[in-house]
This record gives sequence, structure tokens and C-alpha cells, in this order.
Amino acid sequence: MKNKIIIWLLKIFSFPIFYILERNNENKIYLSYVWKNHLDYLIWIIRHNTKPEFNNFINCNFDFSANCLKSFEDLTFLFNSNYSNRGIVALDFDEAGHIFKTIRTNNFGNLLEIGRFLGGSTLLIGVAKSVDSRFVSVDLKVKAANYADDSVIEEVLSKSKIKNVDLVVDNSQNYKPDFNFDFVFIDGDHSYEGVKKDYLNISKYLNDGAHVLFHDAVAPRKFTTMHEEVNNYMKELSIDSNLFHLKDVGSIRHFIFRK
Repeated sequence: MKNKIIIWLLKIFSFPIFYILERNNENKIYLSYVWKNHLDYLIWIIRHNTKPEFNNFINCNFDFSANCLKSFEDLTFLFNSNYSNRGIVALDFDEAGHIFKTIRTNNFGNLLEIGRFLGGSTLLIGVAKSVDSRFVSVDLKVKAANYADDSVIEEVLSKSKIKNVDLVVDNSQNYKPDFNFDFVFIDGDHSYEGVKKDYLNISKYLNDGAHVLFHDAVAPRKFTTMHEEVNNYMKELSIDSNLFHLKDVGSIRHFIFRK
């Protein structure tokens, strides 16, 4: 982290020099390329250092009364309008839109989320699902507990009149549900062993045709949040005969499970 800050500061202070030199037409092509690389890295810095403690329900002034949350456009307060394009939900806009559309159009009976952190994706899925669908969110709740409070998430869900949501505090790698799932969003442990254990455990509880989405798994475009270890596991799953690769959206890899 220290090295990244030093590089970042050097690039910021180098801007006037590059600006002056770029006025020389002979150097314009080369310097434009150099500055483009600077800009890309700065965007990366902003993206990965957005302060999450200000992006939670505690600091949100939205009115969570009944009938306020029906469609995806009602959830825009979950996002930040900056380069990071994130907020409480901790998803890119295209990723969140894909999750919402997948759930809303398929009318899943049972849904599972592994990893809820601040509860943004929990609310997103809760709004997208059918009223009678069962939705379970599993999280170990060891990450930043001072502002990732389940009681706040429960209050938001209650005020929003979102029913049939169970916030489970448990190790997702050992979680044993009483029923099978039609939709699973895996966004928990981002180590190779962690994501692998999450999938191998929950694969025992998947219905035929279940949709399985992995977050931070791929990078089909710039500025995704792909984790190398998660991506390495995706390479293994690409030859899994039980999984059909449907598509990639942002850092999400979307599979269909077949028994």
C-alpha cells in the first residue's frame, strides 16, 4: 500500500510537467500514451480506496417505508456517482443490474447469498425476488463489524416490508440448509480455497437449472474488482460438467447448474 501511495503522489505531481511537455507536438503522441496510463492507474486508486464506512445504511437518509422499493430504479441510492461507482451495495452498476434482472425475470423459489457485508446486495436481492420466495444471506460477520451491523440491515428490511429473508451468521463453507436453492450469489471468502469450499459445499444443495453467480471472478472490461485467486478457480470450473457458462457481466461469472 505504501508503494502505491508513493507512485500515486509522483504521478499527481508529474502532471504539470507532462502538460507542459505535451505542448511540444513532437512528443504529443508518446506523452498522451504515458498520461493515459497515469489516468488509468489513478482511477484504480480511487476505485480501491473508497472509504466504505461512509457507504452504509447507518449514514443513509433514504425513507425505507413500505411501497418505496419496487423496481431497480428505486435502488439508485445504493450507488456512488463517482469513478468507483459503488456505495452500500459494493457492486458495479452493470453487475447489480444483471443480478436484479436475473432474479426478477426468473421468479426463483429459493435464493442464497454468501457474503453480505454492509447489506447492499441483500437489499438488492430482497427487492428483486418474489414476495413469497425464500432468501437466505450467510455471512461470518467478522469484517468491519463496527459499521456492518446486522441489526441495521434487519431494520431496513423490516421498514421496507421485505419478507422471507433470513440473515444467517455462520461459516458459509459449513452451512447446511434445509432446502435446495434456485439462485446463489457467491461473494464471501475471496481466497482460492475459500471460494472453492463455498461452491463445493453449496453445490450439494442446488436444484437442477440453478443460477450460480460468482463476484470478483473475471475481468472482461477495465476497472473490475477481479481477484486472481477467485479467477483461478473459475478456470477450474470452466471444465466442470455440471456447470454451463452463461455469461460474464463486470466481474461476475454466471453459470447454470445441471445435475
